[in-house]
Amino acid sequence: MCGRFCCPFRASVGQEVGQDDLTHILVFGVSGLTGGAVMEAVTSCAWFITTGFTRATEGEYYKLLQDKEIKVVSGDMGNYASVLAAMEDIDTVFLTTHFWETGSVENEFIQGYNVVNAAMESGVRHLIYASSDYSMITCDERCKYLEGKAKVENYILNSGIPCTIVYYGFFFENFFGLFKPHRTAKYEFAIAFPMGKSALNMCSVLDYGQSIAKIALRSKLFVYRTIKITAEYLTLDEIVEKFNDHFGGREVYVEGRERPVTLKFYNPRITIAEYSSLDFPQVEEFTSMWMHYRNSIMWDMETLYNFVPKHFKLDDFIKEREKVFITILTQEEEEFSPESSARGLMTPQNIKQNASE
Repeated sequence: MCGRFCCPFRASVGQEVGQDDLTHILVFGVSGLTGGAVMEAVTSCAWFITTGFTRATEGEYYKLLQDKEIKVVSGDMGNYASVLAAMEDIDTVFLTTHFWETGSVENEFIQGYNVVNAAMESGVRHLIYASSDYSMITCDERCKYLEGKAKVENYILNSGIPCTIVYYGFFFENFFGLFKPHRTAKYEFAIAFPMGKSALNMCSVLDYGQSIAKIALRSKLFVYRTIKITAEYLTLDEIVEKFNDHFGGREVYVEGRERPVTLKFYNPRITIAEYSSLDFPQVEEFTSMWMHYRNSIMWDMETLYNFVPKHFKLDDFIKEREKVFITILTQEEEEFSPESSARGLMTPQNIKQNASE
């Protein structure tokens, strides 16, 4: 965000700006990937007065927000009273709900149910919900990860509250955590998605966050609309190719090593059947998620361009975050053994550490 009052998403030139011109926004899930990106976007824009909602009452990120003098409300989305209390003087709400914390569709729906009802009771003028393209009617197999979001989305639409539904696909930042390339040889890494020849809608969560902020600034243009945010539509082979285009054939320096190394990436071509037979928590839910993504169609990329003309493409993202990738991919070098590589697949430890939104 520009951080200026002369913003194309708010006409202010020649006008005196007062408190009534600002948007009071409440952001849920500020300690997670999606909510954190929205929080970063709105706190850097002069048109917002921002409140963050989190269960945390301590920790590094909580302290960071406090140091920036950003108002943070501690509460539980499963507790209606704490959600309602956070809505005081709020114009706009950004809502993201969480499945992986409990693995429960019902708990995720309760989170959304409480926020929607509290927003209506408080007279909130605009609710923005982070959802995903999913239909329980047309889906061949239930996908619990997306079923809860579909239920919350349907409840929002039926409630009558002024709303915007904003879909997201696969975030580039997932390569840093739950879906990071997995070491299968000393400097060889597998990107193991059971996608076959199907493609993924992808973007950076930072660009998603900026899109949400701009939707909030011009709510009248986007109310009662469903918007899909994507920067790329890539197959796994194309994703691997972009990693190899950047890292392959060139040497990179790894901290602690005198000589440079070359990183290589490949597609292990794991099937849905192979993936579903793996032994890690919530394997059924992850399998159904990939089955859904295999049937996804390409979204309109011009939508993101209109919000963020200089948004990330995957190759830009890899280049920009090269040092982060090198650190993440090489940090387990001493502990690596071929026997533990599991063909480049996720491990229960990865699931436990990274299963948050």
